[in-house]
Amino acid sequence: MTGGVIGGVITVFLMTALLQTVRQTARSVGSRQILEYGRPMRVLGVAMLLLGLLLLYAASCASAEARAAAWTACSLGAASGLWVFLEFFFVRIEFDDESIYTTSPWRRKRRIPWSDIVTCRYSNVNRWHVIKTRTHGTLRVSTYLSGIGSFLEKLGDAGRPDE
Repeated sequence: MTGGVIGGVITVFLMTALLQTVRQTARSVGSRQILEYGRPMRVLGVAMLLLGLLLLYAASCASAEARAAAWTACSLGAASGLWVFLEFFFVRIEFDDESIYTTSPWRRKRRIPWSDIVTCRYSNVNRWHVIKTRTHGTLRVSTYLSGIGSFLEKLGDAGRPDE
């Protein structure tokens, strides 16, 4: 139990420290502004991927009687590490005056007109803005994306501030 509490405290400290590294102003390329995970988040992504590989190695070294349980537990940890890596390296949101453009390993690319947004709300638990649209599904925008301040400003300008 003590290990879980210590792990929780370390996680809260790490995520708070990482939040301090997020740039509020989006990087611009042409007419588009870009939201992407910054270097500290990407370093965490690489660390999680390496930890996942280490877990798989540890499972391969487990004794015969513990091998099934080790592979199950370590595979879940490795899959989580891969998920974090893919999120931090391949999620990208761009926006301009007309639309939001999303790129993600989790779904197809989308072009969402600002006028298609129905509601916006903030999830304190997940630390992301949940944007529901009429025809393009739901967009979740993490507070850990650099450029989030510029995006929220544009969201307000488009008449869709967080509720």
